Amino acid sequence: MCTNYRPGARDLLRAHLALDESAWPQAWPDEVWPTYLGPILRQDGAVLRAELGRFGLVPHWAKDAAFGRRTYNARSETIAEKPSFRDAWRRGQRCLVPALWFCEPNWESGQSVRWRIFDEGGEPLTFAGLWARWCAPEGDWLTSYTLVTVNADLHPLMRRFHRPGEEKRSVVVLRNGERAAWLTGDLGQAQALLKTPAGLDAAPL
Repeated sequence: MCTNYRPGARDLLRAHLALDESAWPQAWPDEVWPTYLGPILRQDGAVLRAELGRFGLVPHWAKDAAFGRRTYNARSETIAEKPSFRDAWRRGQRCLVPALWFCEPNWESGQSVRWRIFDEGGEPLTFAGLWARWCAPEGDWLTSYTLVTVNADLHPLMRRFHRPGEEKRSVVVLRNGERAAWLTGDLGQAQALLKTPAGLDAAPL
């Protein structure tokens, strides 16, 4: 699971993801936690749009935005059936979530130590996500998102995190050749991308 990550500065993401500066939202927090606003990229017809979304997916049928406090991660194994995520999955509401790094707790010392996980070459990461739109009772619309996770019990790096005995999970990191397939491919193509990441490194914060 992933509850915390650093999106990165606007100019770095603009250069890395080849979007015009005007396409990016003006500002976001240095670090994102559930219910915070963070930048996402989603396909809108032929246009790739960057916008702010709330971390923690709020499905269209939720009674209030607080629903997103427990839907910041979507398990790949149940994404097509779980009510919180199945509509976004079946409708192809997939997005990219840019990040410089993400955090997980390492318990190898016997206590929780916050580590950051990052690209071994120093490049920004893009996570596989789902997005949704929810209308508040007052009529305001909210865009929200979740990060898709996969089992990482056998992953040489990601199995080092979380409490002993707990299932190990990892976000899905999409590389250059995979981003378009995630955003615009069919469900089969998207499903094939849900795997543990390669090319990562980690260090304590």
